Amino acid sequence: MVRIKWALVIDKEYVTIRYCPWKKFLWSEWRGVIPSKSLRKDMLFAAEFIYENNVEYVLADYSRLSAPLFED
Repeated sequence: MVRIKWALVIDKEYVTIRYCPWKKFLWSEWRGVIPSKSLRKDMLFAAEFIYENNVEYVLADYSRLSAPLFED
């Protein structure tokens, strides 16, 4: 059995992003109430990370995230 090695990309109060370069897989967990500026900054970071690292698979868990503002 092959164990997947996860690299921690971001670990903040409201978001954790892990990446497995071997599988080109990104896993993110979003939680709580996130201020608009922080949400936008970290969403853009995640998108840039996906592009720059040729990520092929993304799993994003938004189940514990409060609804963002319509503008976001």
